[in-house]
Amino acid sequence: MGDWQYIEDHMGGHDEDGLPNFMSAPGFADNSYEVKNPDFFETFQEAMAWAKSNPGKSITRAADGNGYIKK
Repeated sequence: MGDWQYIEDHMGGHDEDGLPNFMSAPGFADNSYEVKNPDFFETFQEAMAWAKSNPGKSITRAADGNGYIKK
């Protein structure tokens, strides 16, 4: 059995562009910083909530100025 047939039989087939359907799933190709770095918070409110639930830990502004990170 070739790769194409295996994908058809076991992984949901292909889309109209010929790509395996699992590649179209949300988050499959999401290479954003937030996904790669779970220490990243998009908003101050998110960062502050994390800091409050983790006594002794702190947050700081991300190096690029967008969002916050664990310190």
